[in-house]
Amino acid sequence: MKGDRKQIILQSLAGLLEERNLSKVTTAVLAEKSGITEAALYRHFPSKRSIFSELFGFCDDAIFSKCAEIKKSDLNSEEKIKNIFLFFIIFLEKNKGFARILSREALSSDEQNVTDAVNQFFERLGIKY
Repeated sequence: MKGDRKQIILQSLAGLLEERNLSKVTTAVLAEKSGITEAALYRHFPSKRSIFSELFGFCDDAIFSKCAEIKKSDLNSEEKIKNIFLFFIIFLEKNKGFARILSREALSSDEQNVTDAVNQFFERLGIKY
């Protein structure tokens, strides 16, 4: 049950991040969207920062595991790069909330650890940001 509730919270955050008019995600808004109280939210995550961090980590793992899979394929280098690029673009299209995290649009100064993780993400991807 605890894992299910954490998943609901993460999905709710991702959904909130996809809303273009939402300027800032508060724990009150996230709790309401998740159908739980703020106290319950904090039973699953120690801070708002940790919720953002876990969502980012999930997406980061998904992207880099797929990139590793493509790199191990029998395709030539040009096809591998093309497939990685296409996968990345499609992933961002389907996960607009993650795209808003990568662009830092959804992050405040309170999420500095997530901003650092975004910087590391781009370095690992080979992009200077």
